Amino acid sequence: METDKIHQAYQKAEKKHKLPSWNAINGEFELSALELEDLPFLKQVRRAIAEKMGSYATLLESYIQPNPGSFINLEETKFFNEEDLQLIYELLKELMYLERSSTHLDFTSEEKDDAAYINESYTAWKKMKKDLEKVMTNLKKGWREELKKSKYHYFG
Repeated sequence: METDKIHQAYQKAEKKHKLPSWNAINGEFELSALELEDLPFLKQVRRAIAEKMGSYATLLESYIQPNPGSFINLEETKFFNEEDLQLIYELLKELMYLERSSTHLDFTSEEKDDAAYINESYTAWKKMKKDLEKVMTNLKKGWREELKKSKYHYFG
């Protein structure tokens, strides 16, 4: 089973590089869903983590620089006050640093560098997670309020 291979490969790297525990990192980044490729294992782990960072960065960027062609984006931007937007900006900068750090490692990557990235990004993620959850809660609440405003809206 692929999951067992991933778990075993991670446990070996965990001991060698003092990485976060399998349960901790898999719980945050769903590494058991990796499809093993013919790449160094820690490079694959690093890229999976960076992909999650990048997806959150893309979402947050849309609130700092809304797309005027996106109804959803324009509506969601209204869910945030100035303080929220400052928090989003700070989170975006941290996420982009981590995502770009991973991209840079594609040029210079050694196993020890991938391991250092994994440790750094896991620590940063744990610090950012509560604030990211606050942003996601605002989005959910915002749409709940929109639902309460009206059942039907004609834009024709």
